[in-house]
Amino acid sequence: MLEDSVAFQELEARWLNRCPSLRNAMLKVLNESEARSFKRYEETLAGMSDHLAGQEKFLQEGQNELFKHLKARDKRHDKKVKELILRNADLIDALLEERTKRMKLEGKYNVWGALERMVYLAKVEQKVAPRAGIQEGLDKLAKGREFTTALRKEARDRKLSVNDVMASVNHLYVQASKCADDNDDTFRNIIIVRASKFSDNERAALAVFFKIQSNWVNAFKWREDTSLKGDE
Repeated sequence: MLEDSVAFQELEARWLNRCPSLRNAMLKVLNESEARSFKRYEETLAGMSDHLAGQEKFLQEGQNELFKHLKARDKRHDKKVKELILRNADLIDALLEERTKRMKLEGKYNVWGALERMVYLAKVEQKVAPRAGIQEGLDKLAKGREFTTALRKEARDRKLSVNDVMASVNHLYVQASKCADDNDDTFRNIIIVRASKFSDNERAALAVFFKIQSNWVNAFKWREDTSLKGDE
């Protein structure tokens, strides 16, 4: 029994002595395996990165080419639009010249005829409905921001009520038709707004119409005559 016990102790001692060696050997195998796995992982990752970099470069080149194409197309488009605008402006200018000649032949180169031509241009530029009457067209233009902004300034400069000036727009065309005798200054091509024919509020409203049309194609030249007798 004692011998068995001694033999067992010797076997146990040998086993314990071998355990660190086995443990170290196993650790060595595991470390080497882990190193190989990590190396393969790095190689795979590097390959994927190279592939992605190539794909990114390809996509970037395609995107740059697309932007280049779109920029060239937009440039061509802008050029065509500008050409169309210029041609359209020339056409509108020719139409207005024809209307102006007719005004002079009909004895309407005055405020009355000028208001008609303003509404005609507004219809051409789709600011006013095609079937709108002259007064309806004037009312529509008077509701626009350009007119209302200029109206407030004009009323303030003339020390008039904005509401009263705006109210005068509603009968402006009828009043202009009543005051029209003949052409104004056709020699110098000037439309005259006379104090002898229009009230203070009406003249203020007319001044706003003539001022905003000064930025339009083929604008009228005009002046205001504040003498009550008008031009002699």
